[in-house]
This record gives sequence, C-alpha cells and structure tokens, in this order.
Amino acid sequence: MVDPRRASAAPSPLANEQAGALLASSRWDLSGKLSAGPAWTAGFFAALATGPEELDADQVLADVLDERRFDDLADADRARADLLSLYALISGTLELEPQSVVPAEGHDIAEFCRGYVRGAHWHQGWVVGGAAAALGGFESAADPGSGPDGLRHRARVGHYVAALYEHFRSDRGQG
Repeated sequence: MVDPRRASAAPSPLANEQAGALLASSRWDLSGKLSAGPAWTAGFFAALATGPEELDADQVLADVLDERRFDDLADADRARADLLSLYALISGTLELEPQSVVPAEGHDIAEFCRGYVRGAHWHQGWVVGGAAAALGGFESAADPGSGPDGLRHRARVGHYVAALYEHFRSDRGQG
C-alpha cells in the first residue's frame, strides 16, 4: 500500500487559503474535475492524514478526483500527483501546526468539516475504535442549521483537529 502521508514534500505551515491556491495554481485545470471544492478536499486529506491506518492512495483519491472528466490519462495522472502533493503538504502541516489547516471563517469551515467527516470514515480504527464520537463536533459545525451549537463547534474546529491528530499519534507510529 502507498501511504501519501509519507510523500517527499517538505512540510510547511498551511495558510488558510493555501489548499485552494495550490489547486487553483496547478499547471492543470482541476476545475470541474474534483468531486468537491478546496476546503472539503483539505478537510478530507486532514482526516486521512490524522487517522490510525495507512491507506491506499488509489482508493482514497477516487473520493476526490473524477478521472472520467479528463481528456486523457496523462492529465489525470498529473492531477493525481498535484493532489498527492496537497495531501503531503497537509500531512506535514498537521505535524507542525495542526490548527492551521482549518479555514479561518465562513462557509469554508462547514465544507472543511464535511470533508473531514468523510475522510475519517476511511479509517476503520477510527470509526470502530471509540474516537468516532469526537466527530460529533465536526458534524455539528458542518450543519448550517445547527444554530448556536454549530457556531460554537465551528469556533473549535482547529482545537478538534489538533486533539484528534495527537490522539492517533502513536497509532500512526509517530510517537
């Protein structure tokens, strides 16, 4: 299995808009070719990099990249490489500053949380292992109709990301 968390990109802090900027500045046009937007994709990759199991990149990327939308396989392969670079960037950033992968404010936080919940469900050890209850805050933050409870959770998403990253550190073999 290939674990994108171990890709060779150097970790650097992820600014609030960096995921979107990386996708937008790609040499290949990914607009209309991703299954979701940059905030959802960043949340999805953050949860994948946080969880306890190594995951196969080919299976994981199928949730984000719709290869049928590309004219040829070479373009799809370049897009996959860009997404793996983004995954490596997010993974490295989680190690340095886990809260910095979370969008600063607004609608993007809800999208980030929806992606995070989806990514968490790729990890059987997360869903079955008792940490699934921690996803409740993400689910509430992702629900625009959740009122004051959702606002409270949206304000704490960075804390949730950092706490869960630390929770699974030993499962990932990092400490």
